[in-house]
Amino acid sequence: MTDEVVTPEAAKPALIVRLNRATVLAELEVDEIIGLQEGVIRTMRDVLSRYSFDTDTGEKLDPAVAVKIIGKMTIAKLAEASESFLRELENAAVPPK
Repeated sequence: MTDEVVTPEAAKPALIVRLNRATVLAELEVDEIIGLQEGVIRTMRDVLSRYSFDTDTGEKLDPAVAVKIIGKMTIAKLAEASESFLRELENAAVPPK
């Protein structure tokens, strides 16, 4: 599963968030999911950064680099990316029938 995250033109590399069901279920903590659902900005940034890949190379981004890219997003874009991530997370946790 993948979900593209829109980044500002000035922020390169652009990133894409990819979720792997097994990885997400093994790594994501309940408090992080709650933070995403409650709209805690720091949680959104930190969680998205762990699942970010360079759109040009397809390589996983260092979370510190992804944090900087995500930090340049507008609040609206971050909320959009987080909502999309949560939808993908729901599919990963409980695959649709």
